[in-house]
Amino acid sequence: MKGQVSLEFSILLLATILFVIIAVGYTGLYGISKVSEVSLMSLAHSALAKLKNDIEIVSVGSINTTLIDYIKTPPGTYSSNGKTIYFSNERFNFTISANCSTNVNIVGSKNIPYGYTIKAEIKKIDDNLVLVNLSLS
Repeated sequence: MKGQVSLEFSILLLATILFVIIAVGYTGLYGISKVSEVSLMSLAHSALAKLKNDIEIVSVGSINTTLIDYIKTPPGTYSSNGKTIYFSNERFNFTISANCSTNVNIVGSKNIPYGYTIKAEIKKIDDNLVLVNLSLS
């Protein structure tokens, strides 16, 4: 039969139209700055979770165990206080924290000026301390 559109093509076309409406509508409802803020916080949370996981891996190893990892991170500042590590962003005014099982000391390039992949060299100093040296790679 000529001129008929298959069912699969119709479903694909409707799904594409629905996707475009949702993609445009979400940013229109909440604004592009809110979408950017949520994306930035999500990336910060995953970067801090990855750093915490690496610290935990090194902490169970022997003294002088070293792990080098590359972490994609948004702009912000890393800091530590005892067993807690923090990531904060002044522009969007948020702080994310994670608790570790050992004391953590963060040194090096703690202030990340823009979205970047950083190099984290994590080393176990003794049974109670893990040293994290951050650098812009």
